Amino acid sequence: MNKIRIIALMSFAISSIVFMDLTYNYFNATFTELHDGIIISGVFGRLIYGDSNWTLSAFFSGFITSLRIMIILGIINIVLACKSLLIKN
Repeated sequence: MNKIRIIALMSFAISSIVFMDLTYNYFNATFTELHDGIIISGVFGRLIYGDSNWTLSAFFSGFITSLRIMIILGIINIVLACKSLLIKN
């Protein structure tokens, strides 16, 4: 049970980092008046989108997908923590 909790917590941490990077990428692309057109920023944005597919809707889709994954992993971590507390008591 502890190994599952550790894996779930590590997955949540990694998904949080990817989410923050894709959020930065999306909001940076949203404010085009700060630079010339839509640009890609962050580490994971370049890995996911490559050198093409730089559209605001693609950035938004990546942002929403990463948000959903992070929420699901967060709920899984909460359930596992509650289950662990119930087993101890």
